[in-house]
Amino acid sequence: MEDQFFHSYFSIENMASVTIHNRFEENTQVAYAILLEFLEQNKMEQATPFFQLISGDDTLQYMNVMVGYLSK
Repeated sequence: MEDQFFHSYFSIENMASVTIHNRFEENTQVAYAILLEFLEQNKMEQATPFFQLISGDDTLQYMNVMVGYLSK
């Protein structure tokens, strides 16, 4: 299997997200609170665990914090 790469993807239709640009450890908890408040205010139900996806390059790194939801 040399020179072969495998990528696995899946799709979750309804997701809310917040992007963090610095202090990931501290701001992850803030992002969770923002997302949960958003769901509550819009009468949505959390349907997945939180997902964190770190992206960027050497000059700028950021993290998307996402959660799947269901409309009530």
